[in-house]
Amino acid sequence: MKMRSYALLIGAAILIVLMTACSKTKVEDSAGLTQSKPLLEQAKDKARDAYEEESPDFALIQFKEALDLFVEAMPTATESDSIDVVINELHFQIADTYMNLANEDLEIEMYDEAIMNMGNALDYYDRLDASIMESEYNVNKEDAIKSLLIRIARAQTSATHYEDALITYDEVLEKDPGNEEALTNQYIILSENIQDEERAFTVLKEYAELSNDYKVYLILGNSYNEKNNYAEAVKYYEKALELEDSPEVLNRLSSFYRDNKKWADSNRILTKLIETKPDDATLASIYRLMGSNYEELKNNAKKIEFWEKSLGLERNTQLALAVASHYHTAKNYAKAITFATQTLQLDPNNVDAYLIRGDSYYRTKKYTEAKADLQRIENDPRRGATAKQLLKAIK
Repeated sequence: MKMRSYALLIGAAILIVLMTACSKTKVEDSAGLTQSKPLLEQAKDKARDAYEEESPDFALIQFKEALDLFVEAMPTATESDSIDVVINELHFQIADTYMNLANEDLEIEMYDEAIMNMGNALDYYDRLDASIMESEYNVNKEDAIKSLLIRIARAQTSATHYEDALITYDEVLEKDPGNEEALTNQYIILSENIQDEERAFTVLKEYAELSNDYKVYLILGNSYNEKNNYAEAVKYYEKALELEDSPEVLNRLSSFYRDNKKWADSNRILTKLIETKPDDATLASIYRLMGSNYEELKNNAKKIEFWEKSLGLERNTQLALAVASHYHTAKNYAKAITFATQTLQLDPNNVDAYLIRGDSYYRTKKYTEAKADLQRIENDPRRGATAKQLLKAIK
């Protein structure tokens, strides 16, 4: 840990101690605080030595000594002394110092030491006053503890303390039922590290039934999908949808069906997604996917219908070219010209669009326009030969 970081941390704690001591009314009547002044000065000197020596362990001692002074002074302090705020601040600084120590341990893969330091930090986080944390630091105590528990569980996993990690993740789930990271990592530990797949799925299923949380069913669906167990994956994905028809679930399910080439089912889910009234960019993407699904289903009419809907909301070079090509093949030259032009507005050098539009102009006897387009690409290595043949026909 850098000397500057410790200087700032310990300096902040000492400054708070000094400011609080100086701001007290009738200090002479407060025996506890008066008696603490020499000790406070001594702690300050030791803290300065800790800065110079870059000794975080010694810095912790100084924080704790300062904390003891204020705890002892509480019985004689008045409300205006704000002793509770100072004590809370010292708890926070001690916890933060332990976390910095843990981070250093993690960098050099000293996982057991990191776990110990994070455990100490957790002990001090538990002592913090939730309302003061919110007002003074804009930190939610429960969120902070939950995040720290997850970090401890990760370190326990890295240290191969798998059963301990499972217990720690259980603590996370007590605070946040359905926490996706905790559940997913429990499954990974059981299936990959402990290699007890039956227990892994049992844990998830039992928790799913207990919590009836859609996120757990999504995780089950994902897990069975990774195992290529389509039937079980469908069952749990559809259960998640029963509980929560949110964009998150609908997107996951539509992708699952596409990945498994269930084009009609994918469109069924995408239709539900449209009902959630997404923004135009998302809606354009949905229409594009639905068109692609219809393409796989050999339904050209529906394919073009949805691709045109997509282009009506958001221009897309490749999609516009695909629609232009479709209409050219279908001999609807007017629409082929429209979408080839749209392609060229997005990509002025698109050779395929020039060929489609040039040929469409030629077939509708607009020879001047055809000639202009075809001459632009007559030397192109891919399309030049075709362009030259058409130019000869025009002449």
